[in-house]
Amino acid sequence: MTPLKTLSITYSLVSQRDLDSFACCQSLFQLKHLELRGVVLLDLDLMPLRGLLMKVAGTLETLDLQGCRMKDSQLSVLLPAFKQCSQISNINFYNNEFSMPFLKDLLQHTANWSKMNVEQYPAPLECYDALGHVSRERFVELCQELMDTLRAKREPKSISFATNVCQNCGKTCVYGQGARLCSCLQ
Repeated sequence: MTPLKTLSITYSLVSQRDLDSFACCQSLFQLKHLELRGVVLLDLDLMPLRGLLMKVAGTLETLDLQGCRMKDSQLSVLLPAFKQCSQISNINFYNNEFSMPFLKDLLQHTANWSKMNVEQYPAPLECYDALGHVSRERFVELCQELMDTLRAKREPKSISFATNVCQNCGKTCVYGQGARLCSCLQ
């Protein structure tokens, strides 16, 4: 059986049974690129994904979990595996729902990611008001705090935090080397 280097599943339904099979599929144990973009993981047990990440920790270079609708409790299941992923260079967590304390904790666990080139994280939930609108001041303040947290551990090359799509203008706010706000907040 030829080992897969890339597994890309985008905007598809994945069942618990599908996820369970990841951890025991021998052909996945040398993955370099794992993309589960737009795969809703909200109601699934992520222990099998954690098992897979542990098995590919020495080879995995890119991890894309954008738009998986994960919350703190789900991604926390994966944190022990992230500590082991020393080869990872690109990661994308945009469009998930993580709190400020959780994002800080996540960034603390990335100290061994010395090969990291591109990091993309969701803006913390605390940036939004009760109606889901972004507070410009909170967005800038909290993202800068997250940057400072990471810089205390290591020097990031390219890091950004992005909000969900604005309900009014259809754009996102992105904080990287400064803030790029959607047209509604400028």
